[in-house]
Amino acid sequence: MDSSGGRTFLRLVFSATTQTASEPTYTVTVNVNDAAMGSATGGGTFQAGESCTVTATPNSGYHFVGWSNGMTDNPYTFTVVVNITLTATFAANGTEGIDYADGSVTCTIYPNPTSDATTISVKGANGKVRITVVDINGRTVATETLECNADCEKTMDARNLAQGTYFVKITGENVNMVKKLVVR
Repeated sequence: MDSSGGRTFLRLVFSATTQTASEPTYTVTVNVNDAAMGSATGGGTFQAGESCTVTATPNSGYHFVGWSNGMTDNPYTFTVVVNITLTATFAANGTEGIDYADGSVTCTIYPNPTSDATTISVKGANGKVRITVVDINGRTVATETLECNADCEKTMDARNLAQGTYFVKITGENVNMVKKLVVR
């Protein structure tokens, strides 16, 4: 306060600070199924919406099969929106890859896209066949083991799945496939 000639003045000083909300950060963890077969790079901490590229590098005598979320791109670039762990899978050269099927084994998913139910049909397979449904972030959302005698089918209720893209892994003694499923 100031006094001048019988008057009192009040001096007010305003100060403003601007605070911006920071974007959440997420962690991308990159692993390999066997360090003797290869290595993977590109993990770290990312802000929401940032792009991340992970790369799998096989050692001599091995090849890259795919990522744990069903993707086979290498390098693989995606937008980070959640914490995620990706495992690079390698196999020895001369072994079956991600879409290996012995003889005439086929897999059909219908209807696809779906919003209600979908049928996974495996033809030509014998023995136990495991069906695993994985979301785009690598989380398993459904699994089923079927006993096949040449042909088998599983009808799956998709109403509890969020809209998006899923990967259906079909594995067994004579089959190792990944198919895409779209839920609308």
